[in-house]
Amino acid sequence: MNLQASADGNRLVYRRQESHKDVFILPLDDLSSPRRLTHEDWAETPSGWTAAGQPLYVSNRSGNGDLYVQDLETLAPTLLAGGPTYEGSAEVHGDSVLFWRDETDTDGVVTGHALMRVEGGTSEAAQILRVDVTPEQADPSFRCPQSPELDCVFAERVARFMRFSWLDPSSPELGEPFLAVPTGAGVLGWDLAPDARHLAVLLHAPSRIVIHDLEDGSVNEHLVDLHRARDVAWGPSGGYLYVSGYHLSNPPYRVLRMALDGSAETLWISGETLFSDPTPSPDGRFLALGVTSFEVDDLWLLERSK
Repeated sequence: MNLQASADGNRLVYRRQESHKDVFILPLDDLSSPRRLTHEDWAETPSGWTAAGQPLYVSNRSGNGDLYVQDLETLAPTLLAGGPTYEGSAEVHGDSVLFWRDETDTDGVVTGHALMRVEGGTSEAAQILRVDVTPEQADPSFRCPQSPELDCVFAERVARFMRFSWLDPSSPELGEPFLAVPTGAGVLGWDLAPDARHLAVLLHAPSRIVIHDLEDGSVNEHLVDLHRARDVAWGPSGGYLYVSGYHLSNPPYRVLRMALDGSAETLWISGETLFSDPTPSPDGRFLALGVTSFEVDDLWLLERSK
């Protein structure tokens, strides 16, 4: 909301804008035919794909943030995990789906995050580990490779660093930290390559991707042709990355596919909808995206009564 007062202070003009977020599926062999997956008046965010090629997404339809899986043909959503607290950030690891569940105190304040696992598509979730929320420790996230034989990676902000550790989904303990990125560099996001060998970190000012080789320790950095990059995701082959963000030229909102040499192509561009959370399918045929549209945009006048 933007506010502007008159010189005498008797009138106030403000702009009201409402947004709506849905999940779209972009066929990568036909970029002209994006398909809207969710059609209800809720906020939905793509969060992964099952091994069978069904998209996962988080929806606030219950008022919290429940995790759904949806069939691409029937478009029928199935609740995978839900409850009185937020569920989200799902990753598929073999036959399991891992996701976060918030833990709150009696006042509803989030005190920690439990990493949960659903086996084989059942609705019974088991806790893997728990992390506390403290002033010096926050924003936990995790990524998993395609193969269940490889470990996942866990990240959290600790003091002035984004710290990365190995995560074995069968263990309640984290591995030793292996990388720390200063948050002063403007860490926007990160993702783990399908082979778990490379880690891509998205930084701001300027927008750039830093790729860390987790075996030999080498680092490569590439600028991203966006004024403000937003999200990054590895493609299933490991040979390219998807990046969403904002460009200074018009239309500004864009989704890019970047090769590992830094070259890029634009997949989707818009002046009206904001793209986020690029999430490629395991077979590389589709890209799920969060698409935010701004549906109400008008001016209102408030006048002091005399």
